[in-house]
Amino acid sequence: PGYISRVASVFNNNGSNVRGDLQAVIRAILLDPEARIDPTAGQNANPEGAIFGHLQEPVLFISRFLRAFSTTAATTDFVLSDSYTAPGLIMGENLFLSPSVFNYYPPIFPIPGVTVNGSQVNGPEFDLFSTSTAIARINFVAEVTYHTMPVSQPNRPTGTWLDLSSITPWVTPPMGSTAQLVSGLNSLMLHGEGSTALLNTVTTAINGMPANTTSLQKAQRAVYLIGSSPEYIVER
Repeated sequence: PGYISRVASVFNNNGSNVRGDLQAVIRAILLDPEARIDPTAGQNANPEGAIFGHLQEPVLFISRFLRAFSTTAATTDFVLSDSYTAPGLIMGENLFLSPSVFNYYPPIFPIPGVTVNGSQVNGPEFDLFSTSTAIARINFVAEVTYHTMPVSQPNRPTGTWLDLSSITPWVTPPMGSTAQLVSGLNSLMLHGEGSTALLNTVTTAINGMPANTTSLQKAQRAVYLIGSSPEYIVER
């Protein structure tokens, strides 16, 4: 009732005494705390809670990562390795061939080994998550970041990779720095919510590179480390 009341209130008055402002209503529907957090989740409704957030399904993980940067691609039908299998399939999701009306996500699928107060925690999207598909996600990030795909085949182009030219100035002296690069990627990839531990790890990894390391190589390492981290894969 509270959620409905708050949305109705915005419909009646968008804050500027305008009634029926649909843009304001849509914002109210999507951004209301109750729309983003299960009110029955208790302490786990806190964004810092152990089970807050959700594992991104493969197709959204792929598209989110590619959209964050300029992308060079010969086609949308791209593959990453000598297996010539589309990345979504390697991660376990054949987008247009789901096995049931629940797509790939059984509603009561328990996250293996995760309990809260003795009760299992359900995570439907984890039904596609295994050791092999977890590695496939990391390999995807590495291959499009470092441009390691094999030479294109006539019928299955493999030329999709990230163009990081827009972010290399963040780490190019004299104006750029490691701190600027990490801060920029935190905003771009993690909505400014990256943990201190993750950001410090990325900073240390970049600062530990040889003195002759190029700005592109530093940018690639930072993007790879953030893109393959649990904080990126699990959207919070």
